[in-house]
Amino acid sequence: MRRIPVVMATPDMILAKDVWGRDSILLTKGTDNIMCYRDKLILNGIASIYVEDEVSDDIYDESVVCDNTREHCTRILSDTIDDARVTGAVDMKDLDVIVSSLIKEMLNNPEMILGLTDICTSNDITLQHSIDSAIYALFLGKLCDFKKRELKLLGKGMLMHDIGKIALDPNILYKNGYLNSEERKHIQRHAQWGYRMLEEDGWLEPPAREIALLHHERLDGSGYPFGLKEEDIPTMPRVAAIADVYDALTSERCYKAAMSNEQAIRILREDAENGKLDKKMVETFVSKLAIYPNGVVVLLNNGEPAIVKTQNRVDSCRPIVRIIDFKNQCAYARRDCDLMEERDLFIVKSHIKVSDLPERLRCQFA
Repeated sequence: MRRIPVVMATPDMILAKDVWGRDSILLTKGTDNIMCYRDKLILNGIASIYVEDEVSDDIYDESVVCDNTREHCTRILSDTIDDARVTGAVDMKDLDVIVSSLIKEMLNNPEMILGLTDICTSNDITLQHSIDSAIYALFLGKLCDFKKRELKLLGKGMLMHDIGKIALDPNILYKNGYLNSEERKHIQRHAQWGYRMLEEDGWLEPPAREIALLHHERLDGSGYPFGLKEEDIPTMPRVAAIADVYDALTSERCYKAAMSNEQAIRILREDAENGKLDKKMVETFVSKLAIYPNGVVVLLNNGEPAIVKTQNRVDSCRPIVRIIDFKNQCAYARRDCDLMEERDLFIVKSHIKVSDLPERLRCQFA
């Protein structure tokens, strides 16, 4: 499996992961002859896809949550959010099922390194973002030695942390471009609106409800809705802030391309250094992230493209990679390289585009 720009799809490739569009799956895992769908994918804002071919058929995703669990959680949460849109109330009865499933998988994988690899441009940002950021938050909560009860509260709060967005004007929520001051104020209201929705039912415990209210607060007082500082911000909203920011940066949406993991990590660290995010939590989170997830195509400092094959637990910046070359647009493996052993080589860029390739390779895709 490897992640490639859509324009580099060739007839021999098979889609390795479902690709979601605005309202439904655009292409399902196992689809062949992907070249026929390139224009459709590009029109829907899809810049890259995961494919299987001979050069990457022994490279596997190391997701901490399996596809079946994720799909099950997505279906349940989708029904919950749809009901909330109609009734204005949130039925919490199934949230325990979702959170218990996510926690079970994480606790069964003590040596996990996290690297989510979904590709989606769904307009239902609330749904997809809620699932992904809940996984990130539970991952960080586990690293911070949260007890199981605390993890359940954290998970439920994260699944509902953006529920207030269902009350926003979709023309503003999905606006592609600059938001004026009134539009920004409108978006910011989702924190308090969501809290009120969750408070009315009384089924979600106060620490979990606080996540919806306070996940945009920042330690330096620059956040909203109250401009709280330091010790006034509880632990769970601090975790939520990190998970929320990281997923927002690395998600591919209909109005923006995904940022690479290393770029997002750089921003997290800058925010921590500037006093916005909890510095100790950020470093704990980053220490177990797959900076270069399996299957991502990267560029080495010698100009050669490579596929990330396996993570190195000691140093996530130096995974085992498969150096590749191209002939008639088709990739073939040159050799596998452990960057922990070959110290003169290192990754300079990930999620590379055709324009990043050396000229002798780039011209094949002109």
